[in-house]
Amino acid sequence: MLAAALEAEGDAYIAELSDERDEQGRRLVVRNGHHQPRRVTTSAGSVEVSAPRVNDKWTSCPRRSSTSAGLYPATVTRLTAQWQDDHGAFQDRDLSRTDYVYVWVDGIHLRIRLDQAKAAVLVVLGVCADGTKELVAMADGCCKSSEAWAGLLRDCTRRGMRAPVLAVGRRARVLEGPARGFPHYPRTAVLGSRKPPT
Repeated sequence: MLAAALEAEGDAYIAELSDERDEQGRRLVVRNGHHQPRRVTTSAGSVEVSAPRVNDKWTSCPRRSSTSAGLYPATVTRLTAQWQDDHGAFQDRDLSRTDYVYVWVDGIHLRIRLDQAKAAVLVVLGVCADGTKELVAMADGCCKSSEAWAGLLRDCTRRGMRAPVLAVGRRARVLEGPARGFPHYPRTAVLGSRKPPT
């Protein structure tokens, strides 16, 4: 998503200034390849990003307006549509190809003003046999609601997720009932914990 945002912002900037020309009629703002890839650490983990290069000779132009700041509205609209598509694909992806040894579940409380009281994002993080961690699923809901967790785990089952050996969460009692939604439930032990895996 970060790479897509950088590409979209670069494209929008170049498109906005496509009519700006020098005395020879050449464009003052043009695309110039990509920078060397860099690793950026985000809350979702480390990702490699190669930012687009823009050759901008218009920056020293006296006609330049200094009022533009942030993302352009068209960029925000385009990125929002792309992110919604990406989120839909993530929520519908097949989980049958990966066997999670254990899952860690928790709710992340949002500190934004919403109509819902105590809004949270319910998160399932899976750990494979080789130790790799993956974000398995997420949904909005209440952390203390067995029904919200049951709905999320039913959705994981619908998409082919097999029961893990161990499910770890801060509210083990809330998970006991929903964990029974997994096929072969006796395979899964549910434990309480305060910390996610590192």
